[in-house]
This record gives sequence, structure tokens and C-alpha cells, in this order.
Amino acid sequence: MNEAIRQLFERASARAFSNEPVSSEDERLILEAACQAPTAGNQRLKAFCERKWNSGFSREMTRSVAQMLSPLATGFSQPDEAGER
Repeated sequence: MNEAIRQLFERASARAFSNEPVSSEDERLILEAACQAPTAGNQRLKAFCERKWNSGFSREMTRSVAQMLSPLATGFSQPDEAGER
């Protein structure tokens, strides 16, 4: 079986999480993977959740993360209730 197809069939969603801290390197790899993932409207990742991470992410993104994400900004916005952007 193709490796990509096997991965799709074997993937699982985490239902429980530990309190173990995530390394900076793992955070960077996760961010890079997220940037490659498809998104609604075929738009790329342009914002983070305003959620505090163990590593010190808080309501405002750090300058380095903002710089890394800046090429991904699309200017896309959801239409309002009247269907206008």
C-alpha cells in the first residue's frame, strides 16, 4: 500500500493530552507542517488561536513567528451576512 494512503488510514485523533512541555524544535516543526496543510477556501494559515501555549505563546504572536507567517497572508476575508467582503 502507498505510504501516504497507509498514513491516512492509520491516523488517529488525540483525545487526551499530557502536561509534558513541548520543545521549541517540535513547535517549529508543527508550525511548518500546519503551514503546508490545506485550509478552508484553499487559503493558507494566516493567524493563530489566541491561546496560551506552554512555550510562552500568548495573545500576541512573537515577532519571529509573525515574520515567518507574513508570506502566507492572503488578504482573504469571510463575507458578511449581506454577502459582501
